[in-house]
This record gives sequence, structure tokens and C-alpha cells, in this order.
Amino acid sequence: MAEEENRFKKKKKRKWQFPDTYVLILGLMLLAVVMTYVVPAGNFERMEDPSSGQMVVQPGTYESAEQTPVSFLDFFMAVPQGLEKNAVTVFFIFLIGGCFGVVNATGSLHQLIRKSITAGKGKSGEIIIAVLLIVFGLAGGVVGMAEECLAFLPILVTLAIGLGYDAVVGVAIMLMGVCFGYGTAPINPFTVGLAQSIAGLPLFSGMWYRWILWGVSAVVAVAFLIHYCRKVKADPSKSLVADLDYSEFCLEDVGETKLTKRQGAVLTCFFGGIISC
Repeated sequence: MAEEENRFKKKKKRKWQFPDTYVLILGLMLLAVVMTYVVPAGNFERMEDPSSGQMVVQPGTYESAEQTPVSFLDFFMAVPQGLEKNAVTVFFIFLIGGCFGVVNATGSLHQLIRKSITAGKGKSGEIIIAVLLIVFGLAGGVVGMAEECLAFLPILVTLAIGLGYDAVVGVAIMLMGVCFGYGTAPINPFTVGLAQSIAGLPLFSGMWYRWILWGVSAVVAVAFLIHYCRKVKADPSKSLVADLDYSEFCLEDVGETKLTKRQGAVLTCFFGGIISC
């Protein structure tokens, strides 16, 4: 009887799974609400800088303020208010997603992916992964792109799977590239240009040091991702998402890879618009 109960418990025991994205977001929101009751409130005086016209913090002017914790109702209003304040970014993502939908309807991107898969057999696949990682690193560190790159995820995941890797590789190309680029930020107009103008520093001063950090980060990111790619290709069971079904991102076949004139014109307009931005 005891053996049967132990066997039943083993069968009933569930494998640990990473929490859903919505659970993580809700948890972070709850943590932020709790911290409004814990972290002391305060503020600095701000004055307009005559040289830049920006409002800058005045050192040594910190004063404690009355605690204003977030109420139960404010917690539920945080999401719609956040969407309102970031409406530009939210609608930008929607519009970009719509543009991808129109381009996808022509079959141009899938045909381009097929050509990349055909050209990326063997070691060439690793070269494609490395080049894309560097491109997104430049997008984050030079152009200042961040959440705008989310629209590229379906394409990158489809490409990574077609090259014989997994969905993690497709996501990592974008996330790792943008994150190391944005973190080192040689000439990011937002994290560097705007911040230095507020601080009263020469525009893009110390650029050489940040380029060194960017280069080191790029080498580490490429080496790490290529190592993971080789491990997954050699043994798919070692994939971090081996138990997930992402067949919806797989191309049905990689047959004819010739681009038509119409598809070439669509891709030219598509990537030309991205470059011009």
C-alpha cells in the first residue's frame, strides 16, 4: 500500500516551469506597490540650466516629503495609465507589427529567410547569427533602438529554427544584441546624448572607452550564443525549450529560393525604410 502511495506521489509531482510572463509582470507591480510603503519619499530642487535649457537637479537640496503610497485602486489603474503615457511607443509597435503583416502577406520575408537558410548550411549559419547579433548591438548602442526591435522576433525565431537551432537563439539574437548595445551605448542619442546634455558634459565625450566596452561585450555575446548554437545542433535535447512546441514558426519547406521582382521591390522598400529611419 505504501509503495502504491509513493508511486502515486511521484506521478503527481509536476515538473517546475518558469512562471508565465503575466505572472512576472504582476509580481513586479506588486513589489513596486509594496516599496511605496517602505522607501522614504523625498525630492530635490530643480533649476533650469542656462546653457542647455534643461531642468537639472541641484546638489545638496534633498528634502524628505510626505509618504504617498499607492492605493488598491491606483494599482489597477497603473496599466491603463502606463499605456496612456507611453502611447507613442505602444502605437509604434502596433504600426510596425502591421507593416510586418503587410510585408509577410507578399511572402517576401519568408522567401528571404529561405535563401538565408539555404546559404546558412554548416558554418555559414553561425556567421549569419553572429552578423545579426552585431547588427542589433549597433541598433541599441548607436541608434538607440530597444523595444522597437520586438517586431523582428517572429522573423528571427523562424530563421533560427530553419538553420537547425531553437527558438531561444532567435530571441537571443535580438535581446542580447540590443541589451549589450544599449548597456555600453557608444553614441546612443538617449542614454548618452541626452544624459550628457543634462549633466553639462561635452556631447559624446568618452566615446572611445564605451566603444571598447561595446567591442568586448560583442565578442562575449557572440561567443556565448555560438557555443549554445553548437550545443543545440549537436543534441537538440539540450535546448532550453526542448519541451515546448513552436512548430508555428517553422517553414513548411525550403524549396525554391528565388526571389521574384515583386518580392525584391517589397524588400527594397522595407529595408530601405528601416535604414532611412
